[in-house]
Amino acid sequence: MMEEPLSSLYTDRFSGVFYLFVRLFEDTQSSTFVLSEVTPLQVVDYMEGRLGLRSIFGHNKSYYYQHQHQQLSKSNFLPLTTAKAYEKLDSDGLEDKFDKDLSYRPVSLKQYLKTMV
Repeated sequence: MMEEPLSSLYTDRFSGVFYLFVRLFEDTQSSTFVLSEVTPLQVVDYMEGRLGLRSIFGHNKSYYYQHQHQQLSKSNFLPLTTAKAYEKLDSDGLEDKFDKDLSYRPVSLKQYLKTMV
C-alpha cells in the first residue's frame, strides 16, 4: 500500500507556473522528487495517455527537490539537465505513462484542468 502518490501537481501561486512532481524512491531520509514545469494541457494529455513522462521531461525545464523544508519554495529546486532527469526517472523504474490506479482523485483533477485549457 502506498502512503503517497507517485505524482503530484503543484502551482506556484506567485508566478502561476504548474509543476509535475514525480516521487523518487532513493536511499535518503527525506522524500525526493524530480519535477518539471508543465502546462495544464500537458497534464491532461499525460493523464489521457497521449504524452509520457519522458516527453514532458524532455521538453520542459526539470528540477530535483529533496523535502527538507517546512515550506515548498522554488528556491529549493535544483535544476537538472534532460539527461539527468531521464537518469532519475529510469533509475526508479517508473512507467512512462499515467497510471490512474496510482493517482489520487484523477477524474476531478482532469475536469478542473480541462476548464483551464
